[in-house]
Amino acid sequence: DVVAKVLKIAAGSKSPSLTPWFHRGVVQWLDIYISLVASLVLTSDKGLDMRIRKSMNSIAKSLASNGISKDFRFFFSLLFVLASCPKLDPTKLNVHLIAHTHNDVGWLKTVDQYYYGELLVVSSEVLVSTKEAVGLLFIYVETAFFWKWWMDQHDFVKHSVRNLVNSGQLEFIGGGWSMNDEATTNYQSIIDQFTWGLRNISSSFILLQLSPFFSASSFIWSTHPPPSGSSNSSPFLSLFFHVYTWCSCVFNTSDPHCIKGYLIFRKLNESFGECARPHVGWQIDPFGHSREMASLFAQLGYDGLFIGRLDFQDKQQRFRTKTTEMIWEGSDNLGSSANLFTNVLFNNYAPPPGFCFDILCTDEPIIDDDRSPEYNVPRRASQFIKYIKHQVQFYRSNNTILTMGGDFTYQDTHMWFKNLDKLVRYDNMCSQRLIQG
Repeated sequence: DVVAKVLKIAAGSKSPSLTPWFHRGVVQWLDIYISLVASLVLTSDKGLDMRIRKSMNSIAKSLASNGISKDFRFFFSLLFVLASCPKLDPTKLNVHLIAHTHNDVGWLKTVDQYYYGELLVVSSEVLVSTKEAVGLLFIYVETAFFWKWWMDQHDFVKHSVRNLVNSGQLEFIGGGWSMNDEATTNYQSIIDQFTWGLRNISSSFILLQLSPFFSASSFIWSTHPPPSGSSNSSPFLSLFFHVYTWCSCVFNTSDPHCIKGYLIFRKLNESFGECARPHVGWQIDPFGHSREMASLFAQLGYDGLFIGRLDFQDKQQRFRTKTTEMIWEGSDNLGSSANLFTNVLFNNYAPPPGFCFDILCTDEPIIDDDRSPEYNVPRRASQFIKYIKHQVQFYRSNNTILTMGGDFTYQDTHMWFKNLDKLVRYDNMCSQRLIQG
């Protein structure tokens, strides 16, 4: 309440900017307030949760309309995102739906043939649908295609993209110009293509100078109470789009891991903001993986790596022994600084069979209108849960990933999001399902 009153006073002053001492003081208060919000709103008290969210939303709107400095408004918007963060329960199974692009930078066609034939539509569709889908995170992977699209956009469109990136709703992962092969490329070429990809993403964005802080943000798909009549021993599934946003690394001068990442991605930090820099390696299509690639990702400041195309014998062995998640020791010489969390994806990068909702797919849509003779949501939801139960047998963690993307998909992003929304909403509302949002 005290912080809220101070912020309302500041917002009501209609001053073009806060005085330096007052600005620093309030930002320091917010640094502390982040931890308080995290402990308060992530409780079972849904009434308290909603009251805090409404209060923060009201203050954020007031700040935006009263001339408060841009960096201060952005700082507060991230705090508001944190307030929407669902708490992971170790007794429940958390299913993370990852909506992502997968557009080969040259394969059966040239780069320009792919771009002008398909990817102009994909990039524009992703922007419009992600902007409309409040609470959704979308992952964009291919810097080369994004950059070609970006250079052709009007300033109004670029402003909308900046807002999506700054809010965490649109995230870049991987970060290289393309997804390089790991067997035939040398170290310098790999580093060069990551540097080039990140420089070109960043050169049209704005740095927002913030006080050092850390934000672990998750975007809730929907919120419903636990299904009634369920046994306490039954694991629930919590479906939501999930992202971690690290905003303090560049300020931590004592951490050499962070400094290396800052130096190699300096253009990104100068132009785009540290919070937008990729922190996840996404090598889901190269045929085979090398230890040195994991070492390079770790040295560049990445927090994790996702891979897909292992040798089939290796993958089968990992599934049998539940060793699909590991800490990859990338270098004997560098020791723990080259260690990297690595996840072997279950289905490479494709959605569960039968659940691709793109115009390139022929899978059955989710029909939740019980007046329709094609009404199928109970059956389709049951198929979805059956697949999840099968997949989680091969992982030790209670957090599992369902990749929702494929080759040149999201040419109709709205269709994807609409079907996923129907699927998750039904499972949340049905008391017989082992799902809660």
